[in-house]
Amino acid sequence: MVVNSEQLSVSSEQLATAVPDAARQAALTAYKNARMDGLCHEGAWESALDILCSLNAAQLAAELEKEVNDA
Repeated sequence: MVVNSEQLSVSSEQLATAVPDAARQAALTAYKNARMDGLCHEGAWESALDILCSLNAAQLAAELEKEVNDA
């Protein structure tokens, strides 16, 4: 899915803040879950990196758009 700025009612500043925040939260959650599942630090770090690699910025933008429209 490709989303361009003309399709969104959110500002580029909101996107510039929301995407890194979402990435940080996803990585932290993945790391914590992996540690609770018994993975060592290195394994948990790999899990966090996998999550970062699988993030879809267009999907995050669409979710932010929905949040803004629902507010």
